[in-house]
Amino acid sequence: MQNEDRVKPLVLSFHGLTGSGKSYTARILAKHFNPMGLDSKFVHKIVTTLSFPHESEVKTYKDQLHAWIRGNVSRCERSLFIFEDVNKMHPELLHSLRPYLDYHDKIDGVSYRKCIFIFTSDTGANVISDYALEVRSQGKRRKEIKLFDVQRILTSHLLKARNSEFYDCDLIKNKVIDIFVPFLPLDLKHVKMCVRAELERQERTEDEEFVSRVVEEMDYYPKGEKVYCKNGCKNVHVRVD
Repeated sequence: MQNEDRVKPLVLSFHGLTGSGKSYTARILAKHFNPMGLDSKFVHKIVTTLSFPHESEVKTYKDQLHAWIRGNVSRCERSLFIFEDVNKMHPELLHSLRPYLDYHDKIDGVSYRKCIFIFTSDTGANVISDYALEVRSQGKRRKEIKLFDVQRILTSHLLKARNSEFYDCDLIKNKVIDIFVPFLPLDLKHVKMCVRAELERQERTEDEEFVSRVVEEMDYYPKGEKVYCKNGCKNVHVRVD
């Protein structure tokens, strides 16, 4: 990220269950690059279901999206783009981004090399979750899971699963996505941390009995065991309220 001589934009793809921290991590990165975070005019967040709701309008969306990216990067070569829920984005629209993510000096006089693109997606979440459970069944702890092993399983799934937005996709085949970041499911310990963080955010006194009560109300899997939280830390703030 600090490399001043990048040969292409940095492209990260976050994958995991709802509430596992994908959007949260994107916000942290946004604030790292700009103190104003998502409020900065150089940090751009797109919620795909809001921005591209109609499948019949893909060609129009494509023209608008390309012009919008080009315009923002022309104003700031260090623009950060966050695409939320790309699993709900039309594959043709997603795949059309390749020129901006690839190894090019300039496109129509504009360099994209210092940009950062972050994609978040639920695709592959079940594969990641199943692998975490498999490792647990072998008597290993969650923190013993190796990043490389999960990435290998995830990328293979993304290319082969017909319902994947990356199915048979040049973005993967041509290596323009630099890092696939799998987000492991959160366990009871992590949910407790989320509850405490929410209490701190609301400037309320931390009460372990209260924390335990909130955690107990969450849904976990596999059935009959409180191992991983189905929705991670999603809606923790509502339960705390």
